[in-house]
Amino acid sequence: MAPAALVTGGSSGIGLEAAAALLRRGYAVALVARRIDQLEAARDDLIARFGPETAPRILLRPHDVADHAAAAALVADVEATLGPVDFLLAAAGMVEPGLFVEQPLATHLRQIEVNYGGALVFAAALAPRMAARGRGHIVFVSSAAAFVGLYGYAGYGASKFALRGLAESLRPELAPAGVGVAIAFPPDTDTPQHRGEAGKRPAVTRRIAAMSGLARPEAVAEDIVAKALAGRFVITQGAGLALFALFHSLLAAPLRAFQTWLARRSPD
Repeated sequence: MAPAALVTGGSSGIGLEAAAALLRRGYAVALVARRIDQLEAARDDLIARFGPETAPRILLRPHDVADHAAAAALVADVEATLGPVDFLLAAAGMVEPGLFVEQPLATHLRQIEVNYGGALVFAAALAPRMAARGRGHIVFVSSAAAFVGLYGYAGYGASKFALRGLAESLRPELAPAGVGVAIAFPPDTDTPQHRGEAGKRPAVTRRIAAMSGLARPEAVAEDIVAKALAGRFVITQGAGLALFALFHSLLAAPLRAFQTWLARRSPD
């Protein structure tokens, strides 16, 4: 039986490309996302790439990761169908940029429920199973916005900061049981989510984002999967983010000052 992986946010973007990277490595993959039509399109895409013989190794499970109570049952169902899940990629997420004083509280809470809670519940369902088997990988997809607070990303950044804290605690806890934990901090990546939220960014946020490029999801996903399987904890792409991962505490103060200067010059 092929090793099994579960990918949340698996219908598009980094999640879909990570599923492709895992299929290339011989995994069976359970794709989890809210809409069945998008999951079916993702499956068709993968079959077109890898051939019809791949179809039995692709399982579709429509699910909203904010439905925290249903995660454990979904994991049990996937393992009953594909066998033990040895690789979890928690890539499902959402982002609603905007000024804190203008956004409703519900917008912030929804981002916490999806970005943090949606990863937490799948890790909680799979970590004991992996630990009992003595193997496995849990990989969280965070964001470069989890290194320092960014203008216009109060809700999103807080959810990704929380994910970073979770990963940093789980890494030493699960290592003795043979379970690897990794956290990825991808740059802005050309995904449907990015295209949907880029136009909602406040003017200052757009100016900050314009200073960096746009990564390809297939390159980002391949890098995440390869480094997680190799045992890396912090996963970044490019020298700039690698340095930021090391020195973000030192860079936070000047970056805050720069953002404040931008906001005063071009208020939203």
